[in-house]
Amino acid sequence: MTERSSNRTSSKIRVLLVDDDEAEFVLIRDLLDEIGPDRYELTWESTYTDGYASLVSGRFDVCLLLQNRRTQRNRSSVGCGGRGMHDAHGDAHRHG
Repeated sequence: MTERSSNRTSSKIRVLLVDDDEAEFVLIRDLLDEIGPDRYELTWESTYTDGYASLVSGRFDVCLLLQNRRTQRNRSSVGCGGRGMHDAHGDAHRHG
């Protein structure tokens, strides 16, 4: 048994979604339910600050970052990561 699986309290994959658009949350929630009902536990944060606080808690297996930044730089950014991504916060700040 790996360290990761031995620390798990449930068999669900814990997904953190950071997105400023609630419609994206609903879409991803529905897609995950379609892929595997009762397989995923999805948590939604609507800001980078709240998302970072949740990410560093260590409660999640994967983080999806789908911030719409068109109003700032005329582009959108999408990022994915899982445990072991120690520099995610620093990278996020360096890249805006």
